[in-house]
Amino acid sequence: MGVRRLGLVTPYTRDVQRKIMANYAALGIETVAERHSGRSDNFSFAEVSEAEIAAMCREVAVARPDAIAIVCTNMRGPLIAPELEQELGIPILDSVAFTLWGCLDVMEVDMLPLRKFGRMFACPPAPLFASA
Repeated sequence: MGVRRLGLVTPYTRDVQRKIMANYAALGIETVAERHSGRSDNFSFAEVSEAEIAAMCREVAVARPDAIAIVCTNMRGPLIAPELEQELGIPILDSVAFTLWGCLDVMEVDMLPLRKFGRMFACPPAPLFASA
């Protein structure tokens, strides 16, 4: 998707958020806006409501990133991503959905039937880290 400017949404604490941002920076991806909810245990990550996730996405969208990443396997981003993409005009890349995309890509499974879950499923497969 050519993402170079990223919005980042997580349930994590500030120190974890900074490490994630440093990892993206090492790949040449600038985090232009971020929101996190300051949680530190896995159970509490699941307590972040879809409304809270959507609000954080709307806040980072103000910086006009190329995409917004919702990063956490215990947050409910996949089901709200398509609505947010429509509303904000920005791809929403949920880490769970992105992992599924990667697995299906490796298995050469047609992902078009899943496009209702976000733009990423309508994208043609491409090498993710060709330059890494």
